[in-house]
Amino acid sequence: MTLLDVYRAVEDEASLFSVHPRPNPKCPVGARIEGTLSEAFAEAEDAMHTKLAGITLAQVVRRLERSAPVRRRA
Repeated sequence: MTLLDVYRAVEDEASLFSVHPRPNPKCPVGARIEGTLSEAFAEAEDAMHTKLAGITLAQVVRRLERSAPVRRRA
């Protein structure tokens, strides 16, 4: 199981990134911001999904075990 599997199980289907739902159409930035950023946001989300798909829970557990402090017995 990968971190992408976990992410998809706990997150809703909404996009990771979003733009204000009702930008002012009279605003020179607001009127064009969604179209301007949508491609960049989609690429960033795809990159995140690719990264999470390459990390398994077993790898996370191994990393945790390696980083755990050594406990000394009293």
